[in-house]
Amino acid sequence: MDDRQGQITEGAGLQESRLNTDFIDWLQRWGTPILLIVCVIAIAYSGRTWWQRSQTAKFDEAHVQLNAAMIAGSPDGLLRVAREHRSTGAVAAMATLAAADAFLKTSVTGVVPGGDPTSENDRLNDDEIRANLERARDLYQEVIAAIGSDKRKVLHALQARMGVAAALIGLRDIEGANRTLTETARIAREAGFPGFADSAEARMELLRDIRFNDVLPDENDVQISARPVEGPSMSDIEALLQQRGTDVFGPAEPEPQGVIIEEFDIPTGPLDDGR
Repeated sequence: MDDRQGQITEGAGLQESRLNTDFIDWLQRWGTPILLIVCVIAIAYSGRTWWQRSQTAKFDEAHVQLNAAMIAGSPDGLLRVAREHRSTGAVAAMATLAAADAFLKTSVTGVVPGGDPTSENDRLNDDEIRANLERARDLYQEVIAAIGSDKRKVLHALQARMGVAAALIGLRDIEGANRTLTETARIAREAGFPGFADSAEARMELLRDIRFNDVLPDENDVQISARPVEGPSMSDIEALLQQRGTDVFGPAEPEPQGVIIEEFDIPTGPLDDGR
C-alpha cells in the first residue's frame, strides 16, 4: 500500500489529458488531408488496374480481328483493321503490310486478291496489275512514314522497305529499287539485323542482270506463216498401210514359193511292232 501511494504523482491525470487533447487536435488538423490522400491512392490504383485490363482486352481484340482479316485475305478488311486500331501496338503496321502484300501478289497471280484463276471476272489486265503495284508501293511507304524513327517497330519498317523494292521491280523501276535496297541494307545493319541486310544485297546482285524491253514487238516484226502444213491425207496413209512389203512397220514376210507338200496315208489300224 505504501509503495502504490509512493508511485502516485501529482498532476499525472492532467498530463495524460493534455496528451489526448494534442492528439485530437492533430487529427482534426491532419486527419482529413491524410484520409483524402489515402482515398486518392486507392482510386488511382483501381483506375490503373482497370486501364491495364481495358488495354489488354483491346489489344487482344485487335489481334483477333487482324488474324481474321489475314485469313480472309481482303485488302479492304485489312485496311479497316489498320484504321480502327491505329494506336494499338503494331497492329496498324502489320495490317497495312498484309494489305500491301495482297496487292503485290496480284502481279504474280494475275487475279484479284482471293479470286479464282479460272474465273474470267477475277482476272486482271495489265493496267489493273500496274494499279495494284502502285497501290502496294504507296501502302508500304505509308508504313515507313508512320513508323518514322520508332526503334520498337524497325523490323516492320524493314519489311515495308523490302516491299517497296519489290513493287518498284514490278513497275520496272530498277534504279529506284536499287536505291531502296541500298538504304534498307544500311538501316538493317545499323539496327542489328544482318540477315535483312544480306537479303537486300543479294537482291541487288540479282537486279544487275535484269533488263526490260520498253517496246514489245508488233505483228510486223514477227513473221508468222499462215500457209497450212502439207501432209499425207488419211486415204494415203490407209493405202500405205495396206501395201505389203513396205517398211512402215518393218519388212513384210516374203511369199512362200516352190513349197511342195507330200501326201501320205495315215494308218488307221493297230501299229505293227515289226514282228
